[in-house]
Amino acid sequence: MQYIYSNNPNIKFWLELSGIAQQTPVTIIQDLDEWLACPDHSRISLHEEVWFAPENADLVRILVEHSRLCVIFMPEMVQDAWCREFDQPNVVFYIAGRLNYRKPVLADVRRHHYFFWSTVDFYHSVPAVLDQLDHTLPKPLEFDMLLGRKKRHRDLVWETVDRSRSFVTYFNNDGGQDLSTADKKYFAWPTEILDAVPIDNTADIVTVNGTIVSLSQLVPVDIYNHTAYTLVCESQFENRWSFFTEKIIKPMLAQRVFVACSGRYFLRNLREWGFKTFDGIIDESYDREFELGRRIDMLADSMKQLAQRDQREVYEQARPILEHNYNWLMSQPWLQLMADDIGAVIYERCVTTAVVPVP
Repeated sequence: MQYIYSNNPNIKFWLELSGIAQQTPVTIIQDLDEWLACPDHSRISLHEEVWFAPENADLVRILVEHSRLCVIFMPEMVQDAWCREFDQPNVVFYIAGRLNYRKPVLADVRRHHYFFWSTVDFYHSVPAVLDQLDHTLPKPLEFDMLLGRKKRHRDLVWETVDRSRSFVTYFNNDGGQDLSTADKKYFAWPTEILDAVPIDNTADIVTVNGTIVSLSQLVPVDIYNHTAYTLVCESQFENRWSFFTEKIIKPMLAQRVFVACSGRYFLRNLREWGFKTFDGIIDESYDREFELGRRIDMLADSMKQLAQRDQREVYEQARPILEHNYNWLMSQPWLQLMADDIGAVIYERCVTTAVVPVP
């Protein structure tokens, strides 16, 4: 029997998907004291963390100390300190991206596909959203630059990139646009597919054709139909790791040519996940630049060069890449892949190498 402590209500479903229960009996326990009373050799913990507060780290220390196997899920890759702090041989991390340095020496690091399955599953359910995209070229505007909330790398983009022929939004930024003041000629909420509810934040939950989804995961059809290319300004710009969110997924679903403002090696790491980028069509050398300001200067130059080209010529050249990315996104069973991997980790670590307790 494997006794699993978890704070994630989805774990039961994930384990069912993994099929691990067909290989070994599993009991899920949500009470920490009850779990600590279970036999040492049979204790597993599956812990998900979004907020990396000190009190959460205290719990993880207990789990690492008392687990034969401690799995730590990090769907919001906003820091990497835990990957170093809890670098123990009984620990496995699932992160929504990739570390750009030698991974922890003792712990294992694997892929967390949260933003891929949560976004792509919606479009399997409501494919009509993508049918509204107009791929006719040329477009009247060059780039959509939906920068999101104020952050240092977005400030630099705002200051550096030519915005004169692009659609730009930037929240809570002096001089920047907010959705409430966006030019209505090029912007409108997709009201024909959204329920009539007030929308105050891009992370708000909305209902589309009866399916619940975060607004941030909804392809901005109206904006894409007026712009040729996408500037993806990801959530993080750290060089130590890459974090993949719905921001990079949406232009790939819409089969758009994109450039990406994030940390060093973001595009390289995206290719490691099976996607293709546009080197040869766009100068992507900015992806290798360490210094943030210089990287954004190089990114701005690449955007300027792209904007000077004929849009139809660019998309004709990029068509195989666009089709590959869309097909890869839509064909991969992202949640099942991670569930299978979790099941394999438990089986390899705790079943095939089972510890026989001493009488």
